[in-house]
Amino acid sequence: MNTLIPFILAALKVLVLLAATAGVAFVLRKRPARVRAVLWGTALAGSLLIPLAAPVLPQLSLPVPD
Repeated sequence: MNTLIPFILAALKVLVLLAATAGVAFVLRKRPARVRAVLWGTALAGSLLIPLAAPVLPQLSLPVPD
């Protein structure tokens, strides 16, 4: 189970990234389509890199209050 935690956290990061991208794409809806295509392409490339980099990058441990 502990080996899945980095991948679950990475999936949440991808979800936040794509949700933010959708918000920015909505704001840019009057801009040319190529601007939105670059935005989505960059977000999708980033979403592919997040799970690949998650096991390699150092973990951030935060103290949990009781």
